[in-house]
Formats: sequence, C-alpha cells, structure tokens
Amino acid sequence: MQINLNKLAKVFVPVVLGFTLVSQSAFAGKGEYDGERKHKRGGHSEIHFIMKKLDLTEQQKEQIKSIKASNQAQRESLKEDLKTFHQELRNLVISDNYSEEAAYALVAQYQSQLNDKLVLSATMRNQIRAVLTTEQQAKFDKIMAHMKKRKHKKHHAHKKSRDGE
Repeated sequence: MQINLNKLAKVFVPVVLGFTLVSQSAFAGKGEYDGERKHKRGGHSEIHFIMKKLDLTEQQKEQIKSIKASNQAQRESLKEDLKTFHQELRNLVISDNYSEEAAYALVAQYQSQLNDKLVLSATMRNQIRAVLTTEQQAKFDKIMAHMKKRKHKKHHAHKKSRDGE
C-alpha cells in the first residue's frame, strides 16, 4: 500500500502546527515551566500536589525527591530542545520560505526528543508509584484519573467555546 504524501501532509502538518500554537499559548504568561505542568495552587507540579494528598512517610518523601532529582538534568535538556523546536516551527510558519516538506523535516528532527519526553515522564511516574504502598497506589491512580478527566473536560469546553458551539 502506497501512502500519498500530499494527502498525509494536508492532514498532519495542520495538526502539528495547531498543537504547537495551542500548546505555546497555553503556557504564555504562566511563569517558568519545568517540564511538568504547574498546579494552580502555589505553582507546584502535579506530582507535588498528588504527593501531598498521599500521607507519605519521610522515607518515601526522600525517595521521591531523589527520583525527581535524578531525572532533572534530562528533563532540563529535553525542555530546552523542545523550546528550540517550537521556536523553529514558529519561525518556519511566519517565513516566506514555508513548505510542508520543511515542516515535516523539522518535526522528524525533533520526534526523538518528543518521544524521550513522554518516556521519561512515564518512567518517572512509574518509579514514584513503586515507592508507594498498595493503598497509596490506589489513591494515586484515583487522583490521576480524576485529574485526567478534569483536563479532558476543560479541553473540550475550551474547544467548544473556541469553535463557537
């Protein structure tokens, strides 16, 4: 089966550009972004917010702090790479030399970093979850599901208002 690149480009490039522009506007004016979304209360990350809800022991707190610290350098590196990607994509969009091929090349160039960020986040959450007791894990999972549901609702509410529905 042969893939028609023009048809694929007509679908893929607008999606990537839309995602990039929406994700950038979502973080505009919200202060420093450290690779994790900041929770509205006190500027802490979601993980920090969830950890406060789990009644952790001092040993668990130290283990989680160690996990976050051990991943910090890689998170910072990926943050800078992705910041560069978003800037280059914005520059391409406003350039007189824009082409779908150039957009594809740019996305392909940074696909590895995008994948690394997702895997790093999943790995870190898995490591943190492993520190928790069975009861804490259940509560952690429940909180994460609730947060995901709220984000999904918020996203769709924003989308409806933006689309004029």
